[in-house]
Amino acid sequence: GIPKGEISSQAHVDICKDLIKNFYLPKVNIPELFLVDVEKTVEAFRERMKDAPVSDGLDTEDMKIIQDPEFRRNMSTVDLDIALAKYNLAREDTEDEDERMAACVAEMRQDLLCLVSGSMLLS
Repeated sequence: GIPKGEISSQAHVDICKDLIKNFYLPKVNIPELFLVDVEKTVEAFRERMKDAPVSDGLDTEDMKIIQDPEFRRNMSTVDLDIALAKYNLAREDTEDEDERMAACVAEMRQDLLCLVSGSMLLS
């Protein structure tokens, strides 16, 4: 241990480093400051999709995480206009509009999960 209020040796510094790294930092959950709330974003996409025209899917950009300027937990976003252009597509493999929308939402959700997972690996 460390004497109360005294860090006077390399061993004390090493103990502090270990405590910060293995005890305190995991509790802070820093990656959440940079991530998207997937369920909330997918629901916003689903709602926007109801009133949006079907996209031709041409010349679409990749989704990117847009950092929340206040670094609030899980409050980063993606550009839903880009998501609509990329995922709100006509689909030959569906029988009706509800099924088409569900397939578009599922594809967007899967790509968003991959994007978030990749971001977590970088942190």
